[in-house]
Amino acid sequence: MDLAVLTGDGAAPLIRLAGTPPMVPASDAILLGHRTSDLDEGAAADLARLPNALRRINAATMSIDPSTAGQRAAAWLASTGQGAWLHVDLDVLD
Repeated sequence: MDLAVLTGDGAAPLIRLAGTPPMVPASDAILLGHRTSDLDEGAAADLARLPNALRRINAATMSIDPSTAGQRAAAWLASTGQGAWLHVDLDVLD
């Protein structure tokens, strides 16, 4: 939910808390560690709603080579030039 609010895809009262949405452009956000398989219906719908501009590295990729995934995310952050929102889906550590 926090990522949706920040990128302007949440509930209207929430996405306007800091002025004109989005608070963070989706292209400046990185989603690390999200699942892409074995999803329930709600999680699959949420995943389908993610903006195309949102950069992401899924859980399977993170678990295969976390160092390279982290380096890729760091390179993406460096390319924004003005900072970024880094969202880590911590249940990937389960």
